[in-house]
This record gives sequence, structure tokens and C-alpha cells, in this order.
Amino acid sequence: MTVTPEQSVDAANAVFGRHLLTRAAHMQGDPIAATVRVSNGGGNPNVPDYQPDVRHPTALITLPAGLPALKPVASYATCTYYGTHAFRFVDADGGSRYVRYTFVPDGIELSDDPILQFRHQAYTESVRRRMEG
Repeated sequence: MTVTPEQSVDAANAVFGRHLLTRAAHMQGDPIAATVRVSNGGGNPNVPDYQPDVRHPTALITLPAGLPALKPVASYATCTYYGTHAFRFVDADGGSRYVRYTFVPDGIELSDDPILQFRHQAYTESVRRRMEG
């Protein structure tokens, strides 16, 4: 069965409703420049571009001068991660519960060394020190 893009959008609108406006922060105000590319979703570099495959859009957005931007995190070890999938856990009595993971950093200490903070291996070094200590 082949589904066209129009049929896909129509199906989503039938389920969630048709929304002409959005409140998403990045969709407010004047248009801004963006470079968008679509890449193959798999990791196999030998898959030809014409073969049906999962595709993923990526956008590089150019913010106008003066527009606030998010600052990068000091370390990924300081970020809270929220799972996108739920997993079914079954206990010894056969009872079950669906669980979605949330990983919250605990006791993360970042180096005061400015060279280490910006080195490519800063995260690896941070994890290594925590494992040793």
C-alpha cells in the first residue's frame, strides 16, 4: 500500500484536528533563513539515495542578530534525559506496569580547568573520574 504525503497529512488532521496556527516559539514572528536537508535514516552508507528508506529532515536555522539563542550545556552529564518509549515490566507474580525512563544527574561535578571544559573528551574525562572515585 502506498500512502501519498497528502493522505498522510489528511489522516493526521482527521485524528488530531486541522490547526492553521501554532504556538511553537520557533514559528512566531518574521520568517528567518534556514538550510534544510533530508538524509537517509539508516547508518548504511552504501544505500542509494533512490531506494525507499526512512528519511530525516535536518534544519540549520540562522538567527537574526540580537535574537536570543540557547546556550550549549556545560556537559551532557548535567542534562536530564526523558525516555520516548514505554517499556512493560513484569514482576514475579505476573503483574505488569509500563515504565518510561527519566535519567536525572546526581552529584555531577564539572572540572574548573578551562581547557578540559572545552576539550572533545570533556564528557569522557568527567565520567572516568566519577567511575574511579
